[in-house]
Amino acid sequence: MQTPSKKTSTDLLATKFKISRINTLQFAILDGTMEGIELSYSADFRYTISESNREISCIFKYQFLSDKGLHLIIEVQIDFEFEEKSFKSSIVVGENLIIPVALAKHLAMICVGTTRGILHEKTENTTVNNFPIPTINVAKRIKSNLKVSRK
Repeated sequence: MQTPSKKTSTDLLATKFKISRINTLQFAILDGTMEGIELSYSADFRYTISESNREISCIFKYQFLSDKGLHLIIEVQIDFEFEEKSFKSSIVVGENLIIPVALAKHLAMICVGTTRGILHEKTENTTVNNFPIPTINVAKRIKSNLKVSRK
């Protein structure tokens, strides 16, 4: 097995990939009454890898919550297709597949921004549109290389 290397932001510039698909997996406004109440949020990331397609999928699930319960849920999956050389140099192959932390953070930032735009579009002309996804510090949420089990 290759030893996971630390990828720097300079290394990311050399990593060649493109967004191949964007899918909204879930979207629901369960309670649009969000004005004047204390809200919190939940934000989670998942990753999958398709070795045969040279793709990494980042799935971002975001929820607005209050003591009244769940107000809104949106879950978006973005599939990133890598050039062969970039895929082989970015993913560590062994019993588990490993996504270097810098790459995982970069893909997560793209996914959050895209989800923010989808939420804006889906809630335009509603009061929910006044509550965009806040900035999320992915560096605090993704702190190490990610092990992804083989399917």
